[in-house]
Amino acid sequence: MNKRTLIATLALACVAPLASCDFIESIFGNSSSSSPSSDSTPVSSSTPASSSSSSSSSSSSSSTPVQDSNTRTFRHAFIKDDFSSGLSGSKLSAGETTVNGLTFSFSGVDYFSQHNSGVQVGSASKPQTAGWVLTTALPEGTVVTGWSATVENASGGSAHLEATFGDHTFQQAFTAADGLQSIFENSLEVPAETFSLSLKAEQKAMYFYELSISLYNPDGLPGEITDDSGATRDPVTPGENDIPEVAYELTTPEIYYADVDLTQQGEALLLALRDRISDNEVLDYGDAKQMLLYTDESLDRPGYDLGMWDGDYIPATWTGGGSWQREHVWAASHLGLPAGEDGHDDKEQGAQSDLHNLRVACASTNNYHSNRFFGNEDVPETSGQEGYFYPNVDTGDNLSGLHEYAGDWRGDAARICFYMATRYDNLNLNDDPLASPDDSMGLLSVMLEWNEEDPVDDFERQRNDRVYQYQGNRNPFIDYPDLADAIWNS
Repeated sequence: MNKRTLIATLALACVAPLASCDFIESIFGNSSSSSPSSDSTPVSSSTPASSSSSSSSSSSSSSTPVQDSNTRTFRHAFIKDDFSSGLSGSKLSAGETTVNGLTFSFSGVDYFSQHNSGVQVGSASKPQTAGWVLTTALPEGTVVTGWSATVENASGGSAHLEATFGDHTFQQAFTAADGLQSIFENSLEVPAETFSLSLKAEQKAMYFYELSISLYNPDGLPGEITDDSGATRDPVTPGENDIPEVAYELTTPEIYYADVDLTQQGEALLLALRDRISDNEVLDYGDAKQMLLYTDESLDRPGYDLGMWDGDYIPATWTGGGSWQREHVWAASHLGLPAGEDGHDDKEQGAQSDLHNLRVACASTNNYHSNRFFGNEDVPETSGQEGYFYPNVDTGDNLSGLHEYAGDWRGDAARICFYMATRYDNLNLNDDPLASPDDSMGLLSVMLEWNEEDPVDDFERQRNDRVYQYQGNRNPFIDYPDLADAIWNS
């Protein structure tokens, strides 16, 4: 990935800018590293606005943003043990906790417990109707440039979030119908001595998972302020820590395709490949919870998975959807599933559970893709018609929270779609997906270009091998990318 300028760093997160770059310059003076210039319309939503984008480096070299001493991102997935100083059974008294370089004071609640990768605040019988508040002091001279909080509400409930820092306050309601979501702001330039987050519910329980805060200080910020992805973790090993044992001994592409005439063209080649790759282990969608931890492990950071679309390093642990979700690259709503199936039930089997099509992704980036077809420009969804999704989101825009785009995902997406259209005979690729939206996924001509412009990288090769170890079939368009042109451009 290209080196970040301060412009990109200060534009780390999401929405609602307060001022132009002149605001920062009026406080700190002009310098060779500029602060962000932002004139977009404020948004307060769990699904960010669409944006046009340009390509960047290969996903094999994706990494978290490089930070100098003036910029830091605090990010932490909170768990019950973080609040042990105030715990007495299920009741939490006021106290303090220090995580990732920031010390937070917290107020008390009548019911507090662990929930998946986060914490539960309140319950059906003891809803947290007064705000539960987390507050941290920031180093003198610090500017908050973005933040996000990942939250959820219990079934039938409704809740409210408020973030306060400097002279800025942000409020948003969230309900059970919203599901797991990131609430966020981006491109901010707010001098602040403290940052405070308050959560309250009208009824039922709330679930709080992760808080991220992006900071800038011209006098420097302590190196202790960091994010959870900085910790060293053990590599993901099948058969250990609930990771399933592999079912197939790894083989080479030459051996796997030995009985296929790869010199064929068009439909003949497609059918020959379909026959070969359709002899696979059919898994449950629920199986992917643990298998993806191994298949999507980062090449350069063992124990972390590489998040689709944003290049985030995500600790390789299934957290019930709190820190990552199973992203259908070929969207579940376009798989032509039987009536009564939506592709997200753990017991479902078929195209919706195929590991080649499922990727580890943060909730916010998963939501950002949504069901949109693939194309060269971002086009928002409308009420009756899917939009288009360009995988390489510009770092100056956003996905959600502090999950910023890193890497080139165009070829990755194209080769997964080529596989799906080959493996499943009810799916098709063409240049008019709106004509058959239930079984199409994007512009074929565009994806053929992406296949050339973003070549296969080492991460895709490793992932193809590891999916084979569980599922017993390979993605031929990762093994031999030229096959796509031989089928669809012959």
